Amino acid sequence: AAIRRAKVPAYVLIGETDDGACGDPWLTWGLRPREEEEDTLSSSPGGGADSAPPPVVLAPYLADGYQRSELGRVSRWQLSVYDSKQVLGNSKTVLFSSSL
Repeated sequence: AAIRRAKVPAYVLIGETDDGACGDPWLTWGLRPREEEEDTLSSSPGGGADSAPPPVVLAPYLADGYQRSELGRVSRWQLSVYDSKQVLGNSKTVLFSSSL
């Protein structure tokens, strides 16, 4: 979030994405914690599947005017400490670029 406040035109993050191993799931990647989603659904009037959908909240990077793009041609060559013979591709290169 601090780098976006500096109004850089773009920045690149390299590492594990979307799971909390690198960065904050919400502040860095825009992923709402599962508990928060469940709380929103259960606390809405009527609760459950037939209730009104939760309010739309923009991911912080979107609210700050940035777009997220995975750089797959770079990511495919990366190795991660979490990779194994059975599971590869845990590390990614992601570009966040300003749309302003």
